[in-house]
Order: sequence, then C-alpha cells, then structure tokens
Amino acid sequence: ALLQAPILFYGIVLDQNGQPIPEAKVSVSVVDNVMRGTLVSTAADGAGKFTIQSKGASLHIEVSSIGYVRVERGGTLKPSSQGFDYGADVGRGIHSPDPASPVVFQLRKPQNPVSLERLSANPSVPRDGSPITVNLSKASKVTLQISCRTMEDETQPPNAPYDWRCGISMKGGGIQEVIDDQTFEAPADGYVSSIIIDMPKTMDVKQWNSRISKDYWLRFPDNTFAKIGFQMIARGDHFAVIDGWLNPSPNDRNLEPKVESR
Repeated sequence: ALLQAPILFYGIVLDQNGQPIPEAKVSVSVVDNVMRGTLVSTAADGAGKFTIQSKGASLHIEVSSIGYVRVERGGTLKPSSQGFDYGADVGRGIHSPDPASPVVFQLRKPQNPVSLERLSANPSVPRDGSPITVNLSKASKVTLQISCRTMEDETQPPNAPYDWRCGISMKGGGIQEVIDDQTFEAPADGYVSSIIIDMPKTMDVKQWNSRISKDYWLRFPDNTFAKIGFQMIARGDHFAVIDGWLNPSPNDRNLEPKVESR
C-alpha cells in the first residue's frame, strides 16, 4: 500500500534571479516497487511550471536546462535536485501538493566564468597535533597548514565520542568559512589567520562526529583567492580531503569556473 500512495506534485523551475526557465527538463524517479524506481521524464511549460501524477512511496526530482548549471544544497538558492515522501514519512514529512504554491527548483545561469586552477590534496594528518604544510597545487606555490589533536579514551566503547580538535591556518594570508555556497566571488575582507574546529566528547551526541566537512574562502600571501571544500576524518588513519579552485590572477576574486572545467 505504501508503494501505491497517490502522488500529485506541482513544481516550478527558476533561475538565480527568480525568473522562470521555460521548457526545462524534469527527470523523475518514482519509488513504486521494492526493486527499483520507475523513471519518468517531462518538461516545464513556458512559465517554468510542471505537474507530476503517479503512485508510489516517494519521488526524486532533478531539473536541468542547456546553458544552466546545477544548484547544490546550501546557500540561499533552492537545490536543483529534491526528494519528497508520500507513502510514509521517513523524516521529510508527507508532501502536501499546492498548485498555488509550487515547489521551487533553481538552476544558475553562469554570469562571468573564468579559467581557474584546480586545487586538491589528500594528506595524512598526525594525531598528536603536529602541524603539517599541505601543497594544494602543482602549478602554483599555494599551501595551508593543518593540525589535528585527538585524545581517544580507550576505556570507553569503540564508537563513543572522544575529544578532537583540528586547526587550519594560512601563514601570511587568511581563511574564512563560506556562508552562501552559491556565491562565486571571494570576500574582500573578513579573513582570519586560522580557524579551529573543536569536537569535545561532552558535545551533544547528535552534533558530535569523527569527521567534519566545511567550505572555506582562502586568501594567499600574493593576494590570490581560492574556494575549497575541506573534510577532516579524525578516526583511524587521520587524513584530510581538500578540493577547490584557485584564481591565479592577483586581486581577482572571481571564482566561478567555466562549465567545461567543473
């Protein structure tokens, strides 16, 4: 019965400025059997609106259009890919369709994309807090420093929380957390020399984790700018995962990569 719940869905596809995207492609996966979902494709009308009617426990919708790029979760824009429940509430609530208030999906029209240099690193990080210097690029001399101090309590169960702290620092430059993931221009100011990620074992168990993922703006000593995703895994063999983009032109804060370089 859960797999045959009536589905009625109203959506609309908009760009980053809130303007409709006519004829946008709408790809739908309906969970209507225990083996795999049923794939359905449709298109938005001239006003960017679309309607889906089916039966199933849930559905997942992704929109796309030529000349536009996806919007991921985070920031002020609505993501291009979203899921909804109908047969049973699995944490998102039972979706209530409203033709007068369609669900918004957004795509972003590139504004001023430039050629950027890829940054990436996957270093092992000592558990005792000893700092390491990480080279982020083979083409440019850009680095940052990472340290991780982990104090696991062997008297506790294997999966119990423990104290750990990670530090990220930029000598001669600056770092700050990304608040809006859909912004591609690095801030002109507000940078600090280092950021501390603190995970004490006394933290609420729902918030504590042995790994953390953050996005950061970087300003290097030569006044070039970058945007990176940073993940620290502070369990077992400690290591960090860094991936992002650098604008190698000094004083240019534009970090919108060309579509072909994504």
